[in-house]
Amino acid sequence: MRTAFLLLLAFAVSIVKAQEIKSPEDSSGHNVKVYKVNPGERVSDALLSNGGLYQYHKFMQGEVFYKGGNYGSGVLNYNRLTGEMQFIDPKGDTLTLDNEKEIEKVVIGPDTFYYSQGYLQKVVEFSSTVAKQTYLELSNREKVGAFGTVAQNAIDTHTTIVTNQGFKSVVAQEILTYREKTIYFIGDRYGHFKLLNKKNVLYLYSKKEKEVSAYLKDNPVNFQKEADVQRLIEFLKDLKA
Repeated sequence: MRTAFLLLLAFAVSIVKAQEIKSPEDSSGHNVKVYKVNPGERVSDALLSNGGLYQYHKFMQGEVFYKGGNYGSGVLNYNRLTGEMQFIDPKGDTLTLDNEKEIEKVVIGPDTFYYSQGYLQKVVEFSSTVAKQTYLELSNREKVGAFGTVAQNAIDTHTTIVTNQGFKSVVAQEILTYREKTIYFIGDRYGHFKLLNKKNVLYLYSKKEKEVSAYLKDNPVNFQKEADVQRLIEFLKDLKA
């Protein structure tokens, strides 16, 4: 296994544990999980307590394959707050995989992750590969004033992110709301991924542009909606890029 460094997670000042709540349907047409963190507690601790921080409820046995042919194994998990792949070393410390640009793929249980400007989880592979990236997005900040009054604020740079690059900025003593977000990508046979959208689908299937254009015209696709993406996948499976 390549050398790794300790990743210190993002935190905010909060007094109670993060609460998981369900939001109304988002623009993609499905419910998303929302986590609210109140002043006084670390964001990472609060999200960990209710299962929001990591992809899996526990670290699982997995393998890391590098482009040069090397590979290693360990107990792995994907951190959805920082977007990094972590593992637990023999001392019990939580470490992060480094040299990410040299990683070809990470396999955890039945799931495969590719690294392409972030970790992308494979959805399906045929003539192309469709993958998704799930992460936690800071969607709202609320200041707690005198007598417990709450005032909503726009998102700005006052977010604490502590990584291998060090302490970046300080989080104000506010109520923070994180929401789970998923975006989709499409890749060619060489593992080059681009955002899943009309332009990139037409580019990848340029030899079938007429058929793809007709499908997209007759079946408008919301590229952030899982059901629409699944229908598009079934159509593309019958085509050759």
